[in-house]
Amino acid sequence: MIGKMQKLCATMILVIVPMMFVPAFAIRGMGGYFWISPYQEFYCKSNLSNLNLTSSILSTCDTIEEAADRWSSLNSSAWSLTKATSHAINQRAVNMGTEGAVAEVVPTQIFGIMISAYVKYNTEVPFGDVDVDSNVYDLRTVTIHELGHLPTLLHNAHGGDSYSVIKSGLNLDEKRITITSNDEAAVEVKYP
Repeated sequence: MIGKMQKLCATMILVIVPMMFVPAFAIRGMGGYFWISPYQEFYCKSNLSNLNLTSSILSTCDTIEEAADRWSSLNSSAWSLTKATSHAINQRAVNMGTEGAVAEVVPTQIFGIMISAYVKYNTEVPFGDVDVDSNVYDLRTVTIHELGHLPTLLHNAHGGDSYSVIKSGLNLDEKRITITSNDEAAVEVKYP
């Protein structure tokens, strides 16, 4: 989904690294991808000031931690995304363009097994808090959505639920931060 490379601009990338390896008892991923273990860690090293944030009240690391907590608090699933004390957040110079993706998850896999992933945010689009800002993509909504892809959920995993956080297509000033029962059920199927 990355647009054509034009001028370079920094993009925020959060690395997700497997916390532990345990034998897989089932292939759980859609599209052929799955994690060996449902227990993953994340680490946000800095707030990466080059993200186009219009609201000074938001911290990208706090937003990532909040989103990870929301996905990890699912009662019906073994999926867990916890804060680590090591691993690194990466920054790369990539132009996703104003018509490109707002953010995306980029997986690293070997023979269909996810070994790591990172989330990158497009610095060509404005992010903020839609409760106080206008004409922005809600950073919390985007982050919760992208972290929903980490258990390898696809955009159609929500069963047509229009309030789903994993549903594709986010408009400026739209907010969807509550993980719905359909979102939770999709994770539970993959990581019981």
